Amino acid sequence: MKSKQPARAKPAPATRPRIAPANTSQRVATTTWRDESPRRTVIVVHGWKHVSAALQAAQEADAAVTLISPAGASYTHGAAFWAAIVKRAHELFAEVDAEIVLDCDGAPGHAMAAFRVGLKTVAFAGNAVAATRLMDIAQRHDARLIERPQAHLDLIHSRDHLAACQALLAGREA
Repeated sequence: MKSKQPARAKPAPATRPRIAPANTSQRVATTTWRDESPRRTVIVVHGWKHVSAALQAAQEADAAVTLISPAGASYTHGAAFWAAIVKRAHELFAEVDAEIVLDCDGAPGHAMAAFRVGLKTVAFAGNAVAATRLMDIAQRHDARLIERPQAHLDLIHSRDHLAACQALLAGREA
């Protein structure tokens, strides 16, 4: 004779965490992208040529920009590749107000690798439980975990990367 076990209630579906830690004086704020300020122009970059063109245009326009890898670029490029690009960008364009982001799609291991190699901003689209744990890890590395922002320009579609960035930052069509 089998004993009946009580039915278990299904857990509520997890939602993406949107709260900052209570003690922000000791931790880096991990707000979502929509809470970010000041507003930056977001450009999708696929490699060093795109990064250098975007940073040169930002330098000329004295504009703040966010450069983000293609969605899921951590699968193809890897965190170390992106860290080398960030290092080179900081060496050559130190005076430009730019944030460079690696998109890790839904791969928490890729996000952790990005933090280990020193990347400071990582976009993550995984589940809420993983995002919560990654936020804690990001804080320990003085980094941020964000949602992928909506891009203003994807340089893969441009023949002249510098001209496209200059047009975008000047507010006209490329």
